[in-house]
Amino acid sequence: MRTLAIANAKGGTGKTTLSVHIAAGLARQGKRTLLVDLDPQGSASTWLLGIDHGAAGGTAEALLAKRIGPDHVRPVPGYERLMLLSATPELEVAKDQIASRPVAHLTLRRALRDIAPSYDYAILDCPPAIGFLAVSALCAADAVLAPVLAAYLSLAGLRRLEELVGEVRDGLESTVQLLGYVLVAADPREAITAEARATLQGAAAGGAKLFRSEVRISTAAKALPARRATAWDDGADERGREDYRAVLREVSAKLGGLDGIAEEGTDGRRRPRRVAGG
Repeated sequence: MRTLAIANAKGGTGKTTLSVHIAAGLARQGKRTLLVDLDPQGSASTWLLGIDHGAAGGTAEALLAKRIGPDHVRPVPGYERLMLLSATPELEVAKDQIASRPVAHLTLRRALRDIAPSYDYAILDCPPAIGFLAVSALCAADAVLAPVLAAYLSLAGLRRLEELVGEVRDGLESTVQLLGYVLVAADPREAITAEARATLQGAAAGGAKLFRSEVRISTAAKALPARRATAWDDGADERGREDYRAVLREVSAKLGGLDGIAEEGTDGRRRPRRVAGG
């Protein structure tokens, strides 16, 4: 199972929108996909299941139980192979109890490891803050993808995210890699879009981490959550559908090409997977 965290140290950058579309897109391709909502605001859960999604257990209950059981995940209507571990405001309270445990940052990683045979992909929708839940996601993930708006504060959040990825790799025995940055809500008519693109190309390892594909700004996209729809639905957002198709191709290619995806031993430590011929 490949595990991808969607994160940015700045809120309001389109993390949930990107998470929902990548997860739904993979499911439409026939991949067994689990979307993990790690945001106590539960935006992804409300989007896909409606405002009454909190009646059943979800992320908080799974992390407290140290397992992800069938009583925690729910199918997403309209997506045969997409399951959701939903979040409610209870996660904000539960995270303090979870964080007080020894090696708490490994709870999510171990829970996902135990269900890995049942899924091809796990997509982690991170909260809009750097804290315990975000660190747990990075510890559990093979890679992290950052959506970026053409705005200064969104760009500034990337520096903190890069620092956090380094800290997690160095201090918490993680092999998480920075998959890259995706420019979202991009408006080619505005000069700031070109400026943001140039900034990312200059700062992100010579542009190597900046995705070629971008998600353009779209009026139709604003109505999708209220309709519990995605750009993958026919006629919902044709521009978005075209853009997310390109993003998904790039995500799949980059995830498939990652070197040293970790295997976890019985002692809970991650070790680089041996590559044939290496």
